[in-house]
Amino acid sequence: MASYLFPAEYYDPATADRTIILNCLFQAIRQKAPDVLKKLRDDVLPAFVREQAAGLSAALPKLVAALSLQPQENRGLSLVEPPSEAEKALNEWMKRFPSPHIARRAREILDFWMHNPGAMADLEMLDCELTTNGASLAAPDDEGGPAMIVRRADGRETYLSRDGVEYGPGAVSAPRFQAHEMRFAFEDAGWNPEASVWATEKRRMELEFARALAEYDARMRRMAEDRGLKRSPTKREMETHCAWWVQSRILGESQEKIARKAEKDRTAIRAAIHFLDGILEVQAD
Repeated sequence: MASYLFPAEYYDPATADRTIILNCLFQAIRQKAPDVLKKLRDDVLPAFVREQAAGLSAALPKLVAALSLQPQENRGLSLVEPPSEAEKALNEWMKRFPSPHIARRAREILDFWMHNPGAMADLEMLDCELTTNGASLAAPDDEGGPAMIVRRADGRETYLSRDGVEYGPGAVSAPRFQAHEMRFAFEDAGWNPEASVWATEKRRMELEFARALAEYDARMRRMAEDRGLKRSPTKREMETHCAWWVQSRILGESQEKIARKAEKDRTAIRAAIHFLDGILEVQAD
């Protein structure tokens, strides 16, 4: 059975949590382009360490001064600083693949390295907590509790029951699929022992049941796609796609070269890279 990247076979691109994809991507960077992570460690991390050490002593007097001013005096005072040395170093590091999500993950890795210096030598990266589709799996309980706790980007928390119904204080919409739409029913006229042989009828029923299942499968997939869901890639597919993305966006290999090495059609390479560009919101040329 295929192991999908998200917990179900389809996911909503509008609410998909990128954490799993980012974890996969940075592992691909570690394998295919370790020098990129070394630059993050050697060129960017020192700037973040210096900034963290100096941050409180520099910010506190300014904050105290701002709080001590009268309201009318405070109107023209801005606490917004231009990009720091650390931010400039990070932007320089990722200038070939500018993405707000890669920047966020890089900051998490830098923070991990600052608190775990022993992990830096081997470029170890602590994976973020794996959440999927903006949700984390909740353990089932004996009371028939939620199968999933849904934490949305705006902080709202809702619950998803085992029949797909979202509820709780943060729920804002009806379930995507109604119970009557998901129902599968199969009925047959049955076997008349006086009219036919059971083996023949059993085979006929199996064929009819298989045909009904195939029609139900196709109908549900059409419905899912019509309602904005996308087919989830498998974990192995995502690992491969992340490797292609690293080869293209970071190492600068042509899609034709990647296709030859992978023994794949160029359209498959282009589609995978385009998919990740969209998920990561990369400002590609």
